[in-house]
Amino acid sequence: MLTNIIFLTPIAFWGLLTIAVPIIIHLFNLRSVKRVDFSHIAFLRKVKEESSAKRKPVELLILCSRVLGLTLLVLAFAQPFLINSDSARDEDKKVVIYLDNSLSGQVEGENGSSIFNDAINKAVAIVEAYPENTTFHFVENAFNNSPVINYTQEGVKDILTELDVVSVDRGLSEIVHRIKGAGIFGEIYLISDFQNKGDLNVISLDTLNSYQIMPLKSVNVNNVFVDSVYLENSYFSGNLSNVLHVRLKRNFKDELNINLKLYSGESLVSTGALSFTDELLKNYAFELSSDMMGLDQLRIDLDDPFVGYDNSFYISLNELDKIRIVEIASASATSYISAIYEKNDLFSFQKMPSQFIDNQLLLEADFVVLNEVEVFSNQLVNALKSFVSNGGSLLVIPGVRNISRLSELGLLVAQDTHEEMELKQPNYANPLFDDVFETNQENIQMPRATTSFRLSNIENSILSFPNGRDFLSKASVEGKVYFLASSLQKNVTNFGVHALFVPIMYKIALGSSAKLSNIYHYTDDGQFSFPRSSDASNGVFELSGNDSQLTPEQRIVNDELIMEVPKGIINAGHYTLSQGEIALGNLAFNVSKKESDLKGLSEDVFTELAKQDHIEWIKEQQLRSFQNALASSITGKPLWTYALLLALFFLFVEVILIRYL
Repeated sequence: MLTNIIFLTPIAFWGLLTIAVPIIIHLFNLRSVKRVDFSHIAFLRKVKEESSAKRKPVELLILCSRVLGLTLLVLAFAQPFLINSDSARDEDKKVVIYLDNSLSGQVEGENGSSIFNDAINKAVAIVEAYPENTTFHFVENAFNNSPVINYTQEGVKDILTELDVVSVDRGLSEIVHRIKGAGIFGEIYLISDFQNKGDLNVISLDTLNSYQIMPLKSVNVNNVFVDSVYLENSYFSGNLSNVLHVRLKRNFKDELNINLKLYSGESLVSTGALSFTDELLKNYAFELSSDMMGLDQLRIDLDDPFVGYDNSFYISLNELDKIRIVEIASASATSYISAIYEKNDLFSFQKMPSQFIDNQLLLEADFVVLNEVEVFSNQLVNALKSFVSNGGSLLVIPGVRNISRLSELGLLVAQDTHEEMELKQPNYANPLFDDVFETNQENIQMPRATTSFRLSNIENSILSFPNGRDFLSKASVEGKVYFLASSLQKNVTNFGVHALFVPIMYKIALGSSAKLSNIYHYTDDGQFSFPRSSDASNGVFELSGNDSQLTPEQRIVNDELIMEVPKGIINAGHYTLSQGEIALGNLAFNVSKKESDLKGLSEDVFTELAKQDHIEWIKEQQLRSFQNALASSITGKPLWTYALLLALFFLFVEVILIRYL
């Protein structure tokens, strides 16, 4: 092991010139003198000679004491430090401190305060272990400060004083990428509960940096939180009743009773209670009545005795923008289509004859039903092709004649056997039948139909015949095109009056439009979407809520507004989307559920990491010894105190020699 001694103030060695003073004094005392002889003093001469013989070594001791005292005093002012060169840190390397200030920092730590306060204390201990002239870099979850900014010791302490928890969590990949992206390499301190830091390979593989891992440990990791929320009938809104399903999750097994409250704005509209035994998941259902107001600002609160920051869950149920449906029908077509869509609050329905096509109305539609049209003009074919290519949904109910032109829409249709039979039981796994049946009944009464036509290019079968032919299917073409194997005439099928007809037509129509907005988002999603209302212009969209207003990056894609907001900008709560003075709807934001699972990484993980030369695991009980070792490896072991004590010792020896010898 190599050791070096350095002097912080070597200019003090000029003080060694003072050593000449006691030497000159000593030599002055030894200068020759003129002898004068007196009579009758023989006895005194003998005494004097004996005293001089004893005095010479004492004076030499006094001189040595003075010289050593002055030398050591000068040495003390030069401030010597003992440096272990094998463990000394490279002063050219940067010092980076990452402090995890996510919401999970609010839980209680082992010291009685929150683990966030423990993290602050650890950061201060690190900073104080370095010399005052050290340059630091600082990173926290909100990314409010750039890592390239140089901070002094006091500057970092000022940041720590003002720092607070934020509703943003970052993976290790994000943190390391931000540090390395700033061109910073050196000593990186990671102070975190490592709650969602499973991407540890990013530091294992980064041997260009030295990592000091400082885990934060909480006393209690028990928590209950809302895992997800969904509507029983996802396509029902407005004046229709519905059921709101809430799924609760916890990370421990014990008997527990939880109370739930449903708010609309600030008004309590419903309460509920559920009991956990040994389950980790539990469901509860709130009934949403048809006359319930304020569905766009719902909030679920739960009484969780453990952690408080995730006990509210925000939901926005915006009313649907009416789905625009156009029926293009022949004179002989049935009226079943107009009967289910025309007088319904969810739909804006228009019917036009096949001879007179309004191209503009067709292109603005979400769903087009081609009902038993037998004469296809070039205008109609071109308009339908443009409609489908622009994202619209098309249902083709064939007529008796002239099906050949359907190939121009990508449909490969041929005549079939014209057998009449009852349809097979539906495939309940098909998403189209979600929320249609209360239970998956195996023997429901199915409609009858005639195998009039057969579609060859089928992507998805919805209803089929027992012989394997498809009655209702989605075609394998670009876009959403559905095909019915027969007309809806009474002598061909009774599907138009069957109980399945209405829900299937509803689901196809509602699935044709992107007008369903998400009932909630997470604050760290970064990108959000909202259906662009037909009433909206091309102006700028803004979000306002939680006493803040922001203009996100935005673009329109297929009649949908896509917004991008960096992490840390959006907080949990309701935000109103507006364009100018027009409010278009509300968006609900919630804290990421990753922050609700409080279980961190096991100690075995840190033990394995610490086996690598560039990673060090600093335990709670080792913090003080680490701080001392760090200070010693940076500034060395101070020796000036020993020099000062020895200087005082030799000055004391001088006094004793002069006084008693």
